[in-house]
Amino acid sequence: MSVPVLQSYILILAKSYSSKAVDVASSLNISAFSFGIVGGSFLGGVALDTYGLRSTMLLAAAMVALAVLMMLVENKFENKRQK
Repeated sequence: MSVPVLQSYILILAKSYSSKAVDVASSLNISAFSFGIVGGSFLGGVALDTYGLRSTMLLAAAMVALAVLMMLVENKFENKRQK
């Protein structure tokens, strides 16, 4: 459910910088989603194969923590950009 909202936000943000950046921003956004699916699947498979099923919970928690940290950093940059 978050993909359309995020895609819309990315396009609005890209358009604020340059009208030519919209196509590139859109493609990079979808590529990032695909990379996340591949990366998460790969890391989950490695954790499952190496440490067992319970390790996938810890890996998922670490990935969520990393995502929250990245969101906070991006929010800080966004606040600076709007000032």
